[in-house]
Amino acid sequence: MRKTKRFILIFTCAAIVLSLTSCSKKEVTTQPTKAALSPSQVLNLPCDYNDTLSPYSIKSETNFYLVSLVYDSLIKMGEKCKYEPNLAESFNETVSSVTVTLAQKVFSDGSPVTSDDVIYSFESARSSERYSDRLSAFSQAQKKDDKTIIFYTHGSSPNSAALLTFPIVKRENPNIGSGRYYKAESTDSTPILLYNQYYDESKKPEIDSIYLVNCSDYSSALAMYNNYSIDFYYDRMDMGSKQNADGQTGSCKLNNLIYLGLNEKNKYLSDKDFRAAISYSIDQTILCKKAYLGLGAATTVPTPADKYDMGSVIVNSPISDPTNAKAAFKKAGYKYNSLGVKLLDGKKQITLNLLVCSDNLLKSALAREIKTQLANLGVEVNIKSVAKEEYISQVKKEDFDMYIGEVKLTDNFSLECFFCSGDTSYGIKNSPVCPTYTGYLEGTSTLQNFISTFCDENPFIPILYRHSLVYHSNLIKGDFSCYEDDIFLNILDWEYTNV
Repeated sequence: MRKTKRFILIFTCAAIVLSLTSCSKKEVTTQPTKAALSPSQVLNLPCDYNDTLSPYSIKSETNFYLVSLVYDSLIKMGEKCKYEPNLAESFNETVSSVTVTLAQKVFSDGSPVTSDDVIYSFESARSSERYSDRLSAFSQAQKKDDKTIIFYTHGSSPNSAALLTFPIVKRENPNIGSGRYYKAESTDSTPILLYNQYYDESKKPEIDSIYLVNCSDYSSALAMYNNYSIDFYYDRMDMGSKQNADGQTGSCKLNNLIYLGLNEKNKYLSDKDFRAAISYSIDQTILCKKAYLGLGAATTVPTPADKYDMGSVIVNSPISDPTNAKAAFKKAGYKYNSLGVKLLDGKKQITLNLLVCSDNLLKSALAREIKTQLANLGVEVNIKSVAKEEYISQVKKEDFDMYIGEVKLTDNFSLECFFCSGDTSYGIKNSPVCPTYTGYLEGTSTLQNFISTFCDENPFIPILYRHSLVYHSNLIKGDFSCYEDDIFLNILDWEYTNV
């Protein structure tokens, strides 16, 4: 059990009342810049005091996770990966542009959010290291009027509006946003976040004050959490291991696809019937639950299985089918030994090498389970486990039969990285799926056609979209599920416990 009380720095214990409830949003009213906090009613989060919260100047990982509390975006991710308006009132997509109409929203200082602020934020995001990739699909943004902006794409790009998730800052002062909280100071000059009543004047969240605890290096945040200095810790789990942390956990959905890469240059894997057999041999549900500890959502297709636009798509790719697997192996021209347990090429056992990064424990577990699943269908697998640098080198040289891969997709779940000579097209550059996907991008083919072609060709085997974890103190309760762009997604509904 975590401690129910802590000694922070010395605070004046009298609570402050924010006097904004009677203000009109058209009237600029100054919110408090200093506040006295009660230790029993303060959420403690890590913050690097030597860094800024302005999203396009942030250098530390610590402060980057706080951005979603202070700033809003035009578009946000909703249920089933469906993007929806946030600061935007509406948006209209064509094959070459996205037109956004702004809602009547204001910044935390009461000034209106305008097209000029959006254009400034867009240009700042495009030149920043953290946001440039997601905006690479756009060539420019033009102001139509104070409430309308047109974003032009470089070419055909379905679901481009989903990429407009960059933070909107005030042009005259990028430290000001329109999010749920704004930065202020406690009466002892310690940085804090206070609830922004311009965000929703009808809302009275229980967590209306957030104390920022100095953390110059996010790698030390876990120790701070375990020492009860902070109440919340986010772990991306990039190293593939769960942290030893107290308290409760919540799941954070990522756009990170874990997959089994196949090399079309391999004698066996060049045959689509053999690849189909490999696909039938894999049970993504078991891989997700057993090897990945349930930290993901299994999928047989390269987009999330529950994505909103997949509802009407017919997927001809079942999760594991041993009967069809054996039939596909035989169709590819191979046979089993007399006991029916070894797949043979003539008299030789068929063996494939599987490359995996040894630095990631969950991926190593995944490789072992894939070896077991393929062995059940008669294919011998040799696992080649190498350190990260060597792993990257061998993948780039296409020195593998199969490999465990991971790619972080943009918010519109574009697969250009696989099928348009992108960064992860290793081993599948000549796949017939490539022109089909290009046709989908250009509007000459449908999502159904792409998915059907993918399931027929199996250029690689999707396994799961992985999740990361958030750890939270027993002092707070609520819904802690979230997306990576907003790890505090439901914070306005969180409550303090009476423990």
